[in-house]
Amino acid sequence: MQTADPGSASLKLLVLGFNENERRLLQSIVKLSQRRSPTLHLLPASEGQGADVILIDGQDESAMKWAAAQPWLSGKPVAWVDHPTGEVAGTHTVLKRPVQWTILPALVSRIMAKAGTQNASAHAATEQAAPQETATPAPQPGPAPGPAQPAQTAAPTGKKQVLVVDDSLAVRQQLMSFLEKRGMSASYAESGDDAVAKCQNTTYDCILLDVLMPGMDGYETCRRIKAMPHMLKKVKVIMLTSRTSPFDRIRGKMAGCDAYLTKPVQAQKLYETLSQFLAA
Repeated sequence: MQTADPGSASLKLLVLGFNENERRLLQSIVKLSQRRSPTLHLLPASEGQGADVILIDGQDESAMKWAAAQPWLSGKPVAWVDHPTGEVAGTHTVLKRPVQWTILPALVSRIMAKAGTQNASAHAATEQAAPQETATPAPQPGPAPGPAQPAQTAAPTGKKQVLVVDDSLAVRQQLMSFLEKRGMSASYAESGDDAVAKCQNTTYDCILLDVLMPGMDGYETCRRIKAMPHMLKKVKVIMLTSRTSPFDRIRGKMAGCDAYLTKPVQAQKLYETLSQFLAA
C-alpha cells in the first residue's frame, strides 16, 4: 500500500478499537474532510503499514493484541487512547478520553509533530542548504549582514520581497545571492522567532523556510505567520528541507506551506516555483 500523496494533502488513518458512538463521530469527521484539506481516509488493519497515522484504543483487547504483533509499529506516528500503562515508544503519543474527534486534523498534526521531533536528530546531519546551480560555486555576497533587526520595511523598488529563514549563515548567503541575481529583494531571519517578528511589520511576497531550526521549527513558524491577517492571502511559503517522508510533507501542508521542496534543491526547480507564486 502506498503512502498518501502529499501533493493532494491526503492522509491515511488506521483506527483500531473504540465504541460505536466514537466510531460514528469518526466517520462523520472523515466524511466532512472530503471537502477540505487534508482529506482523511480510513484503512483496514490489513493495510496498516500504509497508514500515515495510527490511533489505537488502549482499552480494546483485540486492538492491543494486534498492536503487539506488529514489529514495525514503533517507528510509526501512533496515538494510544487510554493506554493501560502510559509507557509508549518515543514517536508515540498518549491521549485520554473523551477523544476530541471534531478537531481530528489538529490531533493528527500533533501526533505527527511528536514523531517528527523524535526523528529530527536523524535528519539534522543531512540538512544541506542551498540550490545547486552548476559545478561553479555561486558568487558570494559581501560581508554577512549585521544582527537581525526587529523589523524591515519593504524596499520602494517594486521588487518582490523574499524572506530567507535559516539558522545557517552559509545557507542564507547562498539563497540571498540566488534571489538577488534574479531581481528579487532578499532579507533574512536567523530563527523562527526572528521570522515571526519581522513578519509583524513587513508583508513579504514569499518566504523560503527551513524546517529544522533551534527553538521554533519551520512548521510552527509557518502556522504563526499564516495566522497573521495581513500575511494570510499575500505570502507564499516554500519549505526547503531534506526531510522527505510523506508525513513530513503532510505536516507542511497542514501548517499552511504552499510548496515543499527537498534539498539539495535544483536551481531551476526553485526558480520555477518562485516564478509560479510571484508572477502576479
